[in-house]
Amino acid sequence: MSTLNETPLSDRRDKRVINLASEISEARDRKIPILLLGVKGILNSAESGSQDGVRIRQELYSYNVLQVLVLVLRQDFSVIDGDWTTAASLAKILSVACTGVDLKKEDASGFYDDLLPKACENLFLLCRHIQAYYTQIPETDFSEIEEAKTMENFQTVMDALAYLVAAHSHLCKNVYTSPWLLQLLISDDVDTVVSVMSFLLKVIRINGYLLNKLDDNTAFTIMDELIYKLTVNNIIEVAAIAVKCVLKVCDYHKGMVGALSTRYKGLRPLLGKWSGQGFDRDLKHLLTILETGSLHRAENEKFFDAAMVIQMMWRGFSTRKKLKKANTAFAKFQKNYRLKKRHVTMKKEEEKLAKEFERQLKENRLKIMREFHQKQLHTIEILPAAKVEQYLAKEKSVAAVKIQTLWRGKKERDLLPWRQQVRLQVRAAIRIQRYVRKWLDRRADRSKDISVSLKPPGLTDARRIELQTQIQEWRDLHPTHIKDREGLQEIHNRAAHLLAKHYLNIKSNRQKQHHLESLMARLDTDSDLVQLAPKLKDVTDKDVEMYTSRSVPVATKARLNHIETIRRLQKPWWKRLGEEDEDQFREEYQEMDEYLF
Repeated sequence: MSTLNETPLSDRRDKRVINLASEISEARDRKIPILLLGVKGILNSAESGSQDGVRIRQELYSYNVLQVLVLVLRQDFSVIDGDWTTAASLAKILSVACTGVDLKKEDASGFYDDLLPKACENLFLLCRHIQAYYTQIPETDFSEIEEAKTMENFQTVMDALAYLVAAHSHLCKNVYTSPWLLQLLISDDVDTVVSVMSFLLKVIRINGYLLNKLDDNTAFTIMDELIYKLTVNNIIEVAAIAVKCVLKVCDYHKGMVGALSTRYKGLRPLLGKWSGQGFDRDLKHLLTILETGSLHRAENEKFFDAAMVIQMMWRGFSTRKKLKKANTAFAKFQKNYRLKKRHVTMKKEEEKLAKEFERQLKENRLKIMREFHQKQLHTIEILPAAKVEQYLAKEKSVAAVKIQTLWRGKKERDLLPWRQQVRLQVRAAIRIQRYVRKWLDRRADRSKDISVSLKPPGLTDARRIELQTQIQEWRDLHPTHIKDREGLQEIHNRAAHLLAKHYLNIKSNRQKQHHLESLMARLDTDSDLVQLAPKLKDVTDKDVEMYTSRSVPVATKARLNHIETIRRLQKPWWKRLGEEDEDQFREEYQEMDEYLF
């Protein structure tokens, strides 16, 4: 085993990689595969496309861990712990470790040109070893379990190889030219051959254009083996995957279509045994290629058949849709017809019942009249002859009264709607008049003047005599100095002007005085209520009703103040620091306004 390099590419080192490299360099050959399983934990610690994942893969390559992993796959794992399960795990680890590696130019050539082809070749070799072991498993009681386990390991290695080729598409050429691919295809084991052909189908899908660059000998060798599996084999799974592989090769290799008609002349009759086995679509496409001898014409035939299928499906869908609509329409028509017929039948039955009822009424009326006349005749027969005329006159009078009663009742019933209408109009007029009178009374109350008289409030006869005495005394002490008539007339006119001005403003002054007296009385009442207010714990419903205001503005203001107080109490203390000063300033300002008012 080659020694491991101890100098990484980057200054940032992963101790797990260094420790693993040192353990591998000191371990024996049989212990190295078990130690290499630890690479899986290192890779899982970082995502594949992340910076740490790229760095870990660089260090694995720089410490030659990947090179050792490639070399280990050539060993015989039957003598190693875990046997072929360990080999499958290492193959999966190798495929993951070789994906997402970003190396420098001096290392990239060695990785892509040397390491990856060797990895591909060793994975093929590992598949061949597992296939050989699978075919040699002896038949025992546990042989089925051993075969299933070995087949699972074989499929794991093939998936790892497919994953590696998908990450590095240039490895498709190594897959096509590898002799181990033909060795795997030549095997007669069904499970491994199906897995190998599925892998070949994936590789062709990854990069099938490389088939045109291969030697004809290599391409025809692969095709010969596929045709052999298709013609000689009798297993449906192998035939189905072989047909798919042949079609894929024909899609990418230009000269293979013509060679099918010339190189494999007897292929068409042999394909008939696979008809109706579950892959008729691919088989029909292959038969079309053999008949036309051209891939383009085969594609046209394929498109033509697809168009026919689409048209058939569409016509069937449209026909089913029309039939569904027709069935719905017929069902709706039948339902409507039945409903209409039932309605007509019910109407006829109702008319029949009405006629029958009318006939019965007529018969009952005739019966009653007949019984009445019979009773009347019987009565006349019993009466004496002198009283017959009196009886007939009485009957006529009774009949006339009854006729008049019925006529008056009918007449009153005819007049009843008109009388009800008149009654509603009268009641509406009374209500309107009542509301108009109330409105006029309220308007008169609002426009009623306050009693205005020359006599001011509180002026009694004694007070009037006292004031006249004071006025006379003042006149005696201050006699007028105006002696002529013109001066007196001027003073008289001035006094009349002042008196007229007084009478002009007396109404508004008395209204203001009345408002002030009402306001003072209300304030006195409110102050008494506030002073006599009970404590909150002693409040009753009667007290609440007493202190409830009926004024909408007052109730609105109280509610706003309550909401503002609750909002202020819900604030934290540090938000209420400046509001106390503002409230104090607002109260002082209101007191100043009241004082000035």
